[in-house]
Amino acid sequence: MVVEQTRRMLWAGVLACTAVAWLGCWRLGIGVGLSSAPIALSMISLAGLAYLRKPTWALWVRRLLDLLELLFLLAAVGYSGALLSYAAMGSTSGYTDDLLVRLDAMLGFDWLKIRLAAEQHGWMMELGRAAYASFFLSPLILLPALVLTGRSSDAYRFLLAYALAVLLTNLLFAAFPAESAFQHFMPDRRHAWGDGPLRYLEAIHQLRAGTMAHVHIDRLQGIVTFPSFHASAAFLFIWGAWPLRPLRAPMFAINSAMLVSATFFGGHYVVDILGGVALAWFSIQLVAIIERRIGAATPAASLADGESAPADVSGGATAPAVR
Repeated sequence: MVVEQTRRMLWAGVLACTAVAWLGCWRLGIGVGLSSAPIALSMISLAGLAYLRKPTWALWVRRLLDLLELLFLLAAVGYSGALLSYAAMGSTSGYTDDLLVRLDAMLGFDWLKIRLAAEQHGWMMELGRAAYASFFLSPLILLPALVLTGRSSDAYRFLLAYALAVLLTNLLFAAFPAESAFQHFMPDRRHAWGDGPLRYLEAIHQLRAGTMAHVHIDRLQGIVTFPSFHASAAFLFIWGAWPLRPLRAPMFAINSAMLVSATFFGGHYVVDILGGVALAWFSIQLVAIIERRIGAATPAASLADGESAPADVSGGATAPAVR
């Protein structure tokens, strides 16, 4: 059954990426710890129970365990991806900001002009702040909605694409490390950056200087500039919510705003956004290829766990084509 294969791939991928990231940090002399071990152990225990669930268990129990497993894997993908980015930044040299600025100029974009225009309108900055922060809220709405409407297979499919995007983002980030548009265009106006950019720039410089001795995995900073994972996630959230008609418009609006805010508020070059969207699209294509290889998308496979067919909550529409 395709969902079982997807679950196994997600677990194997998370464990492998975490091991690689931990090894990369160890090579750099960075110790990795947890701020709250009891919470982490509780989450792992619940996820383990979900992984070992039986098809004969009650439907509501299986759905609840699906959701717990998905939320755990979502967090694990995020943490392992962030740790990978630390290992990548600490293992590379130089910055590609000049190249990214030239690419923006070729496309006719001027980041500083966009940022200054936003600063002149306080409401734009506040809207940008809220839109950028929706990165953490959207999956907490999307995954429960998919599971509770009987679309657990769609939820696992979304998370597989999300995990692939995290991995590909780190691979490209290692080839194109950058400090961010804030540092390139506004080095003398750090008071206007906000706390987030100041923290991730400090982390970047510590990694490059070899002075970072220890990190808490649940306090990692997002340090990737190109490609923008906020942009990848926005595209994936819209795609993942498409089968659910009530969520389509809200997810499209919120994540379109996040795409825009990632430039002037998140410190991303415009080419970062385009790269992130392209990477998300490519991740979706990879999921389609994987599903075809393991015999996905048949009614028998989708109902193999004994769950009834999901209600048509999309008004007759299906998920966006991934082929």
